[in-house]
Amino acid sequence: MNIFKNKGKNKYGFTIIELIVVIAIIAVLAAIVITNVNDISRKDRNVKRLADIKAYAIAFAMAFEKNGEYPKPVIPSCLGNYKNDTCWGGRVSEFESFNTILAEFIPSLPASEDPVMANGLNYNGYVCQYISRLKALTLTWLMEGESQSCGTGKVSSPNYYGATVCIYSF
Repeated sequence: MNIFKNKGKNKYGFTIIELIVVIAIIAVLAAIVITNVNDISRKDRNVKRLADIKAYAIAFAMAFEKNGEYPKPVIPSCLGNYKNDTCWGGRVSEFESFNTILAEFIPSLPASEDPVMANGLNYNGYVCQYISRLKALTLTWLMEGESQSCGTGKVSSPNYYGATVCIYSF
């Protein structure tokens, strides 16, 4: 006599409820992992942007030391070399001679091809402009996420449609 034998049907496998519970747990864990990976990637891109701006600030300081003045773009210009010679979603163009001046002090001009979505538009890269009425040279860029640190730059708009607008002035 076997006392451990199931009475009635033999039970094989899992019930539908057990399977649904396991799938739900896996889905929740996957959502947590994906959110963390996306957040880490955003932070990495923002750290790269700050490093690029620091490199440009050093290049501008070296140009000032050599020439006694900062190089000034004639029109707002992209800093760096971009695939289509434009940045900020094609709204700003590169100014070749301006980038050539900077290339003397920073051999490979960093360019951010990673776009930041704000107001339904893509903003990639760094824009330099000279504002003559203020006699100020500015670098402008966007950071992914609201209220982000701009490093040594100044926060111009902490919540620009989900992004942070940063300005570095000379």
